[in-house]
Amino acid sequence: MQINLGQATLNYELEGPEDAPVVMFSHSLAADLTMFDAQMPAFRDAGYRTLRYDMRGHGASPAPEEAQQSIRMQDLAGDAVALMDHLNIASVHWVGLSMGGMIGQVLGHDHGARVDSLALTSTSSYIPQDMAPIWDERIAIARTHGMGVIADGTIERWFTEPAIAAPHPAIDPVKAMIQQTSVEGFTACVGAIKQWRFRDQLGAITTPTLVVQGRHDPSTTVEAGEVIAARIPGARLEVVEDASHFANVEQPDRWTALVKGWVDAQSGRAA
Repeated sequence: MQINLGQATLNYELEGPEDAPVVMFSHSLAADLTMFDAQMPAFRDAGYRTLRYDMRGHGASPAPEEAQQSIRMQDLAGDAVALMDHLNIASVHWVGLSMGGMIGQVLGHDHGARVDSLALTSTSSYIPQDMAPIWDERIAIARTHGMGVIADGTIERWFTEPAIAAPHPAIDPVKAMIQQTSVEGFTACVGAIKQWRFRDQLGAITTPTLVVQGRHDPSTTVEAGEVIAARIPGARLEVVEDASHFANVEQPDRWTALVKGWVDAQSGRAA
């Protein structure tokens, strides 16, 4: 379902009992809400209400207008809050992966009353300025050759070598998801990632926080997760073995158990 929120038009999927705790899932760059398909049965069977959405220019959400090309992570966090407002949802348990985890950090800092807990996964609090040329190169490739050329290199970062060699059954669907991302949406969100410097604000987050990193993730490393967990008071770090960036897809059972167990505890549903 699509809704025009003013600053953006977003596609979303809301399912589950109206009076149940809401778990909101936020995807990575060059992905869409389907990247959490493997997690939906566990959360829905447990009686949660699940909210997934496609970010600007991703999935079924239209690409941003030219005037919206220069966006910040705070703008993307504003999209999430606007969607919650539209759906009359006071607060959520936030589950974000990669860019979705960056958005979660902004929500915890700027909109703490709207998040009951944070699961920040495969993410970072700081993108060094010297990485800007790498991101600029990816933008140039996407604009010149399209997202199909971006897909192969992305898969190499998102999955471990054994998963690619097998191959893991999710690789082809994930590659198609990357290829279907609009160039405009990709480049706009890359602009937000390039500017991402948030580690000095982490100490002001009071929302209960779980950090989950893939052991072999070359992009958002275990060390990057350690920084987040050390700076957010009371945060906990868990590492998913035999996984890279897309840990929830490569090791869905382990990742889901960690994140759902965390949400269960924070919502008072733990056994």
